[in-house]
Amino acid sequence: MSLEPQKQGGPPPYHHHLQEFLTFLKQERGFADATIVNRKRSLKPVLAWLVGRGILLSTVSPVVITKYFTGAVAGKWERATISFQVQSLRSFFRYASSRGWCAAGIAESIDAPRLYTHENLPQARLLADHAHL
Repeated sequence: MSLEPQKQGGPPPYHHHLQEFLTFLKQERGFADATIVNRKRSLKPVLAWLVGRGILLSTVSPVVITKYFTGAVAGKWERATISFQVQSLRSFFRYASSRGWCAAGIAESIDAPRLYTHENLPQARLLADHAHL
């Protein structure tokens, strides 16, 4: 299976892949509805990005994923958002690989940024915490 050009008025070319993956998360893994909604929300943009560039799911490589993060979303997301996106992509590509939709090892090639405990605290709180050290 591949991501084919979208037919006018039809569902996005990745719709079937995404729906099958989300059904797997619900039925086989027992994920909560809210988690599934968040996974769908995080995966749709990257899948649309692939389609927009004519990249078939079967030809996705670590270089392609790196281009997405360094081009499409560079500087727009905080590390926590990127980390969640990486989690979603790893999960999707693990499943996609098991179904033969993409090459093996894509999921393992996607690295998450390092997260720091105080990273998302307001600046004033960080300064107050360090003042007591």
